[in-house]
Amino acid sequence: MQTTRTVLVVDDDEMTRLILRVLLEKEPGHRILFAENGDDALAVASLTPPDVVLLDIVMPGLDGFDVCRHLRANPVLRHVPIILLTGLAGREFRLRGLEAGADEFLNKPVDLIELRTRIRTITQLNRFRRLCDEQARFEAAIAHSPDGIVLTDASGLIQNSNAAFVQLVGPPPACILDCFSAATAATLRARLASLGGTDHRFATFEAALQLSVQPGAFAEVTVVRLPWSDGTLLEFTFRDTTDRKQLEQQLLRSQRIELLGQLAGGVVHDVNNLLMTVTLNAECIEACAAPDIARRAGVIRQNAERGAALLRQILMFARGTEPALTPVQIGPVLEETGVIATELIGRNITLTVEVAPDLPEVRGEPNQLQQVFLNLCINARDAMPGGGRLALAARSAHLSHREAKALSVDASPGEFVIVEVRDNGAGIPPEVHHCVFDPFFTTKPRETATGLGLAIAQRVMRHHHGFIGFQSQSGAGTCFTCLFPALSARR
Repeated sequence: MQTTRTVLVVDDDEMTRLILRVLLEKEPGHRILFAENGDDALAVASLTPPDVVLLDIVMPGLDGFDVCRHLRANPVLRHVPIILLTGLAGREFRLRGLEAGADEFLNKPVDLIELRTRIRTITQLNRFRRLCDEQARFEAAIAHSPDGIVLTDASGLIQNSNAAFVQLVGPPPACILDCFSAATAATLRARLASLGGTDHRFATFEAALQLSVQPGAFAEVTVVRLPWSDGTLLEFTFRDTTDRKQLEQQLLRSQRIELLGQLAGGVVHDVNNLLMTVTLNAECIEACAAPDIARRAGVIRQNAERGAALLRQILMFARGTEPALTPVQIGPVLEETGVIATELIGRNITLTVEVAPDLPEVRGEPNQLQQVFLNLCINARDAMPGGGRLALAARSAHLSHREAKALSVDASPGEFVIVEVRDNGAGIPPEVHHCVFDPFFTTKPRETATGLGLAIAQRVMRHHHGFIGFQSQSGAGTCFTCLFPALSARR
C-alpha cells in the first residue's frame, strides 16, 4: 500500500517552489504544501503537521534558522525532519543549521534523485522512530498497569507477562491454565478449543487462583482474542479482587452475627430459665449431700452461674451495650479461669497459675475478663495439639514508655497489673503478626473457628482501658500479655 508523505516547501522564490512541485509530483505519494515565508510556514505546519519540511535559509522576516528553532520549540512539531535548502556554502552555515535543529542539507540547484532519496529515507526513519516511541509508551503502560496482563498463544502457553501478574501469582507458569483450579481450567480449555475466527472478548469471570503469592487470592479475569499476523494471540487481564472477596465474606458473617443478635433476647430468656433450674437444684444438693458430691454440685452451680453471665454478655453485645466496670481483684478471676481451663485443654497439657501477692485492684467486669483469659487459653491449646505447657501469671509493675511499647504498641507508661498467658506451642508465623487481631482472621480451619476470639479480646481490653499484645516465634511458643491500669499502687 502506497504511503503518502506530506511535504512542506518553504521558499520565498516562486520559481523554486514551482521547480520543487514538478520534481516531487513525478513520484507518486507526495502531498505538497507551500509557504512563502517563515511566519506562513509555522502557521501551515501547526494546522497540518508535515512529514518533512524543505526549508530555504535566506527569506525575509524569519529566516530558515529562526523557523528551525520555532519548529523545535513546538511540542507537536519538534520531531518533524527538516531539510535546509541553501545556496550558501561553508562550514559556518552548516553548524548554525545543526544548532538550530536541521537534520539534512541540500545545495541549490537541487538534484532530483538526491532530493527524492533524502525525503524517502528521512521520513521512513522518522516514522520508524515514532513507531518505536509508541511501542515504548504501550510497553510502559502495560508494565506499570495495576492489573496483571498476560499474552498467550491459542493453547494458553504464556508468551509475555507484566510485573503486576508476577506480584499476584509469583513466577509465571508455562501455561496460563495452571493458575486456575482443575474445573476452571477445564472450562477455559474448552472455550479456547472452540474459538472462532472473530476477534472479540470471549470470557470474563471471577475465579480463585491456584497459584498466588497471597493464599486464598481471587481475580476477575478477562480474556480477549487479538488480531495477529502469526496466528491467534490471547490477552488475559487479571484484576485482583482478593480484598473485595474477603470484605464480602466478612459482610456475610457480620449479617449472620446481626441475625444471631436479633435472636439473642429470646434465647437468653429461655436458657436462663433452664440454668436457674440447674442452679437451684445444685444448691439443694450442696446443702444436703456428702462432701464429695456437694463439691461436685458446687462446680455445677458455679458453671451454671457463669453460663448465665455469659448469656447476659451476649445480650448486651447484641444490644450494643457494655457492662459496668467495678473494682476487681485479678488474682481470683485468673485462678478460677485456671480451674475451668483445666477441663478444656486436655490432660496432655500441663497448666500452672501463678499470682503475685498483694496485687492492686483494676476496674473491670469479672466475666468479661474471664472470657478474655479463656479465649487465650483455648488458642494456646490449639497451638499444642501434641501437648505442652501452659502458664497463667499475674503480677504488677510500673512500666516506662519503652517497656510499655515493648509489650503493646498501644500501651502508655504507668502502674499496671500484667497478666501473661504463655505456651510452648507452634507459635505465630511472622508474616501474619500484623493481622492477628483483625476480625475474622484465623489460621485455623474455617469450619472450626470464626476468627473473632482475639478481636473480641482486644475490644474487651479497650473497654477496660487496657492493652493487649503478644510475642511469638515460630516453633518456640507465644506469650499474650494483657495490661490493666492499676487503681492503686502496690501495697
